[in-house]
Amino acid sequence: MNIFQKIKSGMLISGAVLIVAGLVLLFFPVTTTKMIAYIAAAMLLFMGIGQVIGYFRYEPGSGRYSSGLVLGIFLMIVGLLIYYKAEVVVSIIPIILGVVILFSGFSKLQQAVDLARMKARRWTTVLATACLNLILGGVIIFNPFSTAMTLLRFVGIGLLYSGISDIVSTLYISRETKNYRDFE
Repeated sequence: MNIFQKIKSGMLISGAVLIVAGLVLLFFPVTTTKMIAYIAAAMLLFMGIGQVIGYFRYEPGSGRYSSGLVLGIFLMIVGLLIYYKAEVVVSIIPIILGVVILFSGFSKLQQAVDLARMKARRWTTVLATACLNLILGGVIIFNPFSTAMTLLRFVGIGLLYSGISDIVSTLYISRETKNYRDFE
């Protein structure tokens, strides 16, 4: 598999994941975000426990896990804070997802520029989807909505759109790149 096929496969998979994430957030925003917070808390707790165990398994002078005790305790405290303060994590998730949508928009912006440089037809369509992604990501990050659940549903719509537009623009650029190579 050449590099272009790998990139295409990765973009298509990424688009599909964004679509699924968007649908889940659209229909189950509260459950999804709390589940994400609890999973993050559990992971941090287990990582912290692993660090503490690693610290006590090695000799003090070996240099391995030299800061494992402090790091382990810190990770466990953060994990417990997230578990007991899941609402705080829920309020941060939309910003993180907004950044993901912005990144997708910048990626499509580069694809539009590539298509324009190849003198492809309808490169402006990819440019328009990139601009819409950038606007959606910006709106999500700056949070103009009054409730987090409305925002999370909006994030779900943004992720859904981003995933669909990623797949469509990836298939289009793949076809145009093939046509461009065949033309040369």
